[in-house]
Amino acid sequence: MEDKTITLRLRAVEFGSNTDELLFWEWIKRIQCVYNVYGKGWDTMLEVHSDRVSEDDLENLYALFKRYRVKKINQLDKLNTQTNKEWEKNRDELCKADKYPHFFGKESDKE
Repeated sequence: MEDKTITLRLRAVEFGSNTDELLFWEWIKRIQCVYNVYGKGWDTMLEVHSDRVSEDDLENLYALFKRYRVKKINQLDKLNTQTNKEWEKNRDELCKADKYPHFFGKESDKE
Protein backbone atom coordinates (compact mmCIF):
# COMPACT_ATOMS: atom_id res chain seq x y z
CA MET A 1 0.00 0.00 0.00
CA GLU A 2 1.39 3.37 -1.03
CA ASP A 3 1.43 6.03 1.66
CA LYS A 4 -0.35 9.29 0.86
CA THR A 5 1.32 12.47 2.00
CA ILE A 6 -0.40 15.80 2.54
CA THR A 7 1.43 18.97 3.48
CA LEU A 8 -0.30 21.40 5.82
CA ARG A 9 0.85 25.04 5.90
CA LEU A 10 0.73 27.05 9.11
CA ARG A 11 1.29 30.66 8.04
CA ALA A 12 3.42 32.89 10.25
CA VAL A 13 2.54 31.29 13.60
CA GLU A 14 2.81 33.78 16.46
CA PHE A 15 3.83 32.70 19.94
CA GLY A 16 2.99 34.42 23.21
CA SER A 17 6.30 33.49 24.84
CA ASN A 18 9.32 31.22 24.52
CA THR A 19 7.47 28.58 26.54
CA ASP A 20 4.46 28.86 24.21
CA GLU A 21 6.75 28.19 21.25
CA LEU A 22 8.35 25.21 23.01
CA LEU A 23 4.91 23.74 23.74
CA PHE A 24 3.88 24.22 20.09
CA TRP A 25 6.83 22.08 18.90
CA GLU A 26 6.26 19.47 21.61
CA TRP A 27 2.59 19.24 20.68
CA ILE A 28 3.42 18.64 17.02
CA LYS A 29 5.89 15.88 17.96
CA ARG A 30 3.10 14.02 19.75
CA ILE A 31 0.73 13.94 16.75
CA GLN A 32 1.46 10.50 15.34
CA CYS A 33 0.45 11.10 11.71
CA VAL A 34 2.91 14.03 11.39
CA TYR A 35 6.21 12.64 10.17
CA ASN A 36 8.10 15.74 9.02
CA VAL A 37 8.13 19.40 10.00
CA TYR A 38 10.10 22.13 8.27
CA GLY A 39 10.10 25.86 7.73
CA LYS A 40 9.43 27.61 4.45
CA GLY A 41 9.94 31.33 4.83
CA TRP A 42 7.74 32.42 7.74
CA ASP A 43 5.58 29.31 7.47
CA THR A 44 5.71 25.98 9.26
CA MET A 45 5.02 22.99 7.04
CA LEU A 46 3.67 19.71 8.44
CA GLU A 47 3.94 16.57 6.32
CA VAL A 48 1.22 14.12 7.28
CA HIS A 49 0.61 10.46 6.45
CA SER A 50 -2.96 11.11 5.31
CA ASP A 51 -3.98 7.46 5.42
CA ARG A 52 -2.83 7.12 9.05
CA VAL A 53 -4.81 9.95 10.64
CA SER A 54 -6.66 8.81 13.74
CA GLU A 55 -9.52 10.63 15.44
CA ASP A 56 -7.04 11.66 18.16
CA ASP A 57 -4.67 13.08 15.51
CA LEU A 58 -7.52 15.04 13.92
CA GLU A 59 -8.65 16.43 17.24
CA ASN A 60 -5.10 17.50 18.09
CA LEU A 61 -4.50 19.07 14.67
CA TYR A 62 -7.81 20.92 14.89
CA ALA A 63 -7.02 22.18 18.41
CA LEU A 64 -3.48 23.17 17.35
CA PHE A 65 -4.81 25.11 14.35
CA LYS A 66 -7.40 26.87 16.53
CA ARG A 67 -4.96 27.61 19.38
CA TYR A 68 -2.38 29.16 17.05
CA ARG A 69 -5.02 30.84 14.87
CA VAL A 70 -4.08 29.11 11.63
CA LYS A 71 -6.27 30.82 9.04
CA LYS A 72 -6.82 27.96 6.61
CA ILE A 73 -8.22 25.36 8.96
CA ASN A 74 -10.12 23.84 6.03
CA GLN A 75 -6.81 22.16 5.06
CA LEU A 76 -7.78 19.51 7.60
CA ASP A 77 -10.67 18.44 5.36
CA LYS A 78 -8.04 16.72 3.16
CA LEU A 79 -7.38 14.29 6.02
CA ASN A 80 -10.84 12.71 6.04
CA THR A 81 -10.71 8.94 5.81
CA GLN A 82 -13.17 6.11 6.35
CA THR A 83 -11.65 5.65 9.81
CA ASN A 84 -12.05 9.19 11.04
CA LYS A 85 -15.07 10.44 9.07
CA GLU A 86 -17.33 10.08 12.12
CA TRP A 87 -15.06 12.50 13.99
CA GLU A 88 -15.33 14.96 11.11
CA LYS A 89 -19.13 14.82 11.25
CA ASN A 90 -19.03 15.65 14.94
CA ARG A 91 -16.10 18.10 14.84
CA ASP A 92 -18.15 21.14 15.76
CA GLU A 93 -19.63 19.37 18.77
CA LEU A 94 -16.36 17.76 19.88
CA CYS A 95 -14.22 20.87 19.54
CA LYS A 96 -16.49 23.67 20.71
CA ALA A 97 -14.77 26.66 22.25
CA ASP A 98 -16.41 25.84 25.59
CA LYS A 99 -14.60 22.47 25.65
CA TYR A 100 -11.20 24.13 25.16
CA PRO A 101 -11.82 27.76 26.19
CA HIS A 102 -8.13 28.40 26.92
CA PHE A 103 -7.14 27.29 23.38
CA PHE A 104 -9.52 29.15 21.14
CA GLY A 105 -9.46 32.78 20.13
CA LYS A 106 -12.27 34.58 18.40
CA GLU A 107 -10.61 35.11 15.03
CA SER A 108 -12.27 33.67 11.96
CA ASP A 109 -10.89 30.54 10.31
CA LYS A 110 -11.21 32.07 6.85
CA GLU A 111 -8.88 34.45 5.10
